[in-house]
Amino acid sequence: MKLKSILGFLRDIVIAAGIIGVLLLVIFLYTGNWPPMVVIESDSMQHGDDSELGVIDTGDLVLVKELDDHNDLTTYVEGRATGYETYSEYGDVIIYRKNGGEDTPVIHRPVLELVLNTTTNISFDIPELAKLEYGKEKDWFISPNRAEPRWWNLGENHKIHINDYGYRKLKLEIDLFKIIKGTFDGKDLHGGYITFGDHNPTIDQGNLDALDGKVKPVKTEWIIGKARGELPWFGIVKLKLSGEVKNEFPSTSIYMIFVTLAVVIALPIVVDFIYHVIKKKIKGDKKTEDEKDKKGEDPDASSDSSQSSEDESPTSLNETGEEIPIDDNCANKAE
Repeated sequence: MKLKSILGFLRDIVIAAGIIGVLLLVIFLYTGNWPPMVVIESDSMQHGDDSELGVIDTGDLVLVKELDDHNDLTTYVEGRATGYETYSEYGDVIIYRKNGGEDTPVIHRPVLELVLNTTTNISFDIPELAKLEYGKEKDWFISPNRAEPRWWNLGENHKIHINDYGYRKLKLEIDLFKIIKGTFDGKDLHGGYITFGDHNPTIDQGNLDALDGKVKPVKTEWIIGKARGELPWFGIVKLKLSGEVKNEFPSTSIYMIFVTLAVVIALPIVVDFIYHVIKKKIKGDKKTEDEKDKKGEDPDASSDSSQSSEDESPTSLNETGEEIPIDDNCANKAE
């Protein structure tokens, strides 16, 4: 009996390991990356102090899907023009390596793409801006202020302003001087994405530190993938054990992880209890039906037996073979 229990326990472990292995394989095939998910270490993508489903919070686990190609990415500006959203905001969210280096990757939202103007090689074109309304009180404008929209040949003396940006309705500023002079030192410019954390005060380019200076516009080859889906709260365990916490966790995240663990532990117990209750009820109903069937057969059997006895009772005959009538009074006396 003891050996049977051990074998059953080992079988359960093998089945559980197999299920986990299949799940990881499916996730890998979907994302094309290994590891297929990242743990969020900071609050740069939060939309408030509390944890929210559908928003990237500190301690969340996020799947990282490999880009199919350059066109497999939607910026904030393109999303705003088309209505495309992820994580409660316009555009995709990407995970990229700062200047292609080996330091900790960043998970932020691409605002727009700077395309190097090949005629000047010292300015940028931003064709996607043409999809939004231009004007100081509209979606975007440039300074020095111009009456007519211009998204091409923008250089170090230009700033792009995007109105009502994000959940905080910011007036987001992209200072090309700071990018061209501050990150490139005015030479060897290249195109790339301007990125921004939903919860941050400024864009990454020219402000965020990298191993080799300030972060430059993000090349496509620096992008590890785009964020898809989330497993909220469970990355907290990894961050706590590794000591890599950069920001405090939302208080609701701590609460929700305990609630989730309680549900995960309780669910199999509740399912097992319901299963046994249903099984017991079915067994009881079947037993009741069998008893009813048995009781229904006995009276019939008794009645048939009695009737048979009456039908088969002997009849007295005389010498000539005729029936002799029975005198009830004699019968009573005989009894």
